[in-house]
Amino acid sequence: MTSLVQDLRFGLRMLRKNPGHSLAAVAALGLGIGLVTAMFSIVYGAMLRGLPFDESERLMHLENNNPSRDEPSLEVFLHDFLDWHERQTSFEELAGYHDGTVNLSGDGDPERFEGAFVSANIFKLLRVEPLLGRGFRPEEESPQVPLPVVLGHGVWRTRYSGDPKVLGKPVRVNGEPGTIVGVMPQGFEFPESQEIWVPLRFDPVRLQRGQGDTLEVLGRLRDGVTLEAARTEMEGIAGALAAEHPKTHEGRSAVVKPWIEEEMGPEIAGLLWTMLGACIAVLLIACANVASLMTAKASRRTREIVIRSALGASRGRVIVQLLVESLVVAALGALIGVLLARWGIQIFNSVLSEMDPPFWLRFAVDLPALLFAFGTTLVAAVVSGLMPALQASRTDLNEVLKDEGRGSSSLRVGWMTRVVVVGEVACSCLLLVSAGLMIKSVVNIQKLDLGFDPGNVFTARIALFETTYPEEAQRVRFAEQLLERLAAQPGVTSAAAMTSFPGLGSWIQQYELEGKTYSTERDYPVTNTARITPPYFETFGVRLLAGRGFGPLDTLESLPVVIVNKSFAERVWPGEDPIGKRIRLRPGDGEAPEPWRTVVGVAPNLQMEGLNSEGRPDGFYLPLFQEFPNFFSIAVKTRAGDPLALTSTVREQVIALDADLPIYFVRSMEENLSRASFFPNLFGSLFAIFGIAALLLASMGIYGVIAFSVHQRTQEIGIRMALGAQRESVFRMILRQGMLQLLLGLSAGLAAAVFASSLLASFLFKVEPRDPATFAIVSGLLAGVALLACWIPAQKAMRTDPLVAIRYD
Repeated sequence: MTSLVQDLRFGLRMLRKNPGHSLAAVAALGLGIGLVTAMFSIVYGAMLRGLPFDESERLMHLENNNPSRDEPSLEVFLHDFLDWHERQTSFEELAGYHDGTVNLSGDGDPERFEGAFVSANIFKLLRVEPLLGRGFRPEEESPQVPLPVVLGHGVWRTRYSGDPKVLGKPVRVNGEPGTIVGVMPQGFEFPESQEIWVPLRFDPVRLQRGQGDTLEVLGRLRDGVTLEAARTEMEGIAGALAAEHPKTHEGRSAVVKPWIEEEMGPEIAGLLWTMLGACIAVLLIACANVASLMTAKASRRTREIVIRSALGASRGRVIVQLLVESLVVAALGALIGVLLARWGIQIFNSVLSEMDPPFWLRFAVDLPALLFAFGTTLVAAVVSGLMPALQASRTDLNEVLKDEGRGSSSLRVGWMTRVVVVGEVACSCLLLVSAGLMIKSVVNIQKLDLGFDPGNVFTARIALFETTYPEEAQRVRFAEQLLERLAAQPGVTSAAAMTSFPGLGSWIQQYELEGKTYSTERDYPVTNTARITPPYFETFGVRLLAGRGFGPLDTLESLPVVIVNKSFAERVWPGEDPIGKRIRLRPGDGEAPEPWRTVVGVAPNLQMEGLNSEGRPDGFYLPLFQEFPNFFSIAVKTRAGDPLALTSTVREQVIALDADLPIYFVRSMEENLSRASFFPNLFGSLFAIFGIAALLLASMGIYGVIAFSVHQRTQEIGIRMALGAQRESVFRMILRQGMLQLLLGLSAGLAAAVFASSLLASFLFKVEPRDPATFAIVSGLLAGVALLACWIPAQKAMRTDPLVAIRYD
């Protein structure tokens, strides 16, 4: 223990003796540890922490799939859920649920909340008891029983002022009378950001198999049952159901996976782990830099190390001394790194809060992250200190004494530091290519020609439930009256209703063309579809390219019509006039055939596939008044000013038509588009930070190695120049050394980037994973940085005085 304390004191003295090298080493490791700790905190919060429930690692998500039809993920129909619940033995409980809108009214202004429709056993499965009152009872899943309601803690505190007498209070939920029976504890918002829970209401006798709403299914594994055993059992049950019901279940199987894995999805999970790997690469670059600095410092202490060995110090003792110095550097770097990580996570949480993340998604530099940082610090200390320690401890006494008094040259470290620089350049190249691809993707999204004008457009969403609007004609009449009222408001130029906004994605549906035949279900093509009212195109400043738009005569009773976009027309009927052609949608299983629809117009391409997708630019529009859903959106074009100034006016007009209806998702169209590009912008920014850090550290490494090499070869350079070598030849010699390392590092880095870029393909927008321009720019950037890093020590070598250099010690 005494020797360790002595080593620590000696290490601190050595750091103070070389403040420049020490600060550079601490800064490099601080940056590397900070980035990797922050990224680990993100990965841990998203993938490893799990749900804040008892034994959450045993919570599984169950679903169907159909490999024969390329359907990897299918929600579960009610009859399948009931059969699974009855036949399985691997789970303590199975619960079904789906999220959705909950309109709460009857005791004040109507409000819309994020809600969940859950089976009665959901709270028992999650092992969470209500703060007040009770959960649901099995008999309350029947539509014939009065509707119970469980409030979230936030709703209870804000709408009801935390009144403990709220239990038993009557309310209206989606137009249906109900009674508050419970309040959940603070922080419970399962499955994501839910604020109200009501029981699933179903009558399986009135539904045919394969019909009705589909469910998410949650299960808790029994003690001693493995995930593989549960999968095997559920696949067997699914196989039995497929044999019993071949018409609806042919090719279907069951999928069991951890609930968090389902929520995050394979693409996001893969990207997060890739980004953690990128941060580890940055840390390795930092360790390589510190190793180079430690090696340079150890080379200057060769005489001291040899004398200590001659006086009896063992090789192990010398290694420990040098490792302790490395540990001191790593510890100081870790302190800076943890502070950087905390700051970075605070910024990350602040930015992410704009997207209303799920309640279980918590990012913090807490105990797991600190333990990770501690382990990272130890690894960094060993990685950065072991190589110079081992090399320095092998120094031979006789060799040093015969070396004309210049003990420093006896430490043969040139080849090691050059290998380190090659590795740094390779890692930097890999990170910069990844960052370049992501940044280019973000730029493409921001520069995307949407084909419409999003300015001065107010948007909101409305839900018309069957309890109040059971007939389609009632929903049509409500929308007609609302749009008439809104269009008549001062400052409003037009108002339209639609199922989806341009630029934000749309429904993907199968269709068929008149005169075409299709052998199998998979042969039917798919495209984007949206349902709109007549002022849709005018609201977004768009003119049709051919034909007419929808009008007041396109009603439930009139001829079914459709407007196709330019891309659809050119792909389906190249060189032909699409007006008058007929298409129809494919019905779902068990549904009545769809009518043929006549093409009456051609619209410009309005990015129906969304901002982040390059899948299907083609699509068509259907009249909303010919098939009106329960949920729809509105867009109101204003002449000038902030469109959100219309919020109170729109809310008043909706309440004037139905006092129980709130509006929600109130945003400007520009905000909708900004939110749609949020995650590409976020991940692009993170990759840019990693790439810049890698470039900075790599340039430091190249400069440090070349400068160290020039320092070691000072006497050699002096002799060369005394014998007639020109300064330009010395310059080229130094430059050649750096460029050779750059070439080797670039070759390895570009090869790795070719492989890694394929992992990012699903996140890129209008960018090829092997984009030649990005690879060329990164190569040129690294070459420029390396040239600059070599130029400074090369200039110093050119100015060497031969007489001084010959006497250099």
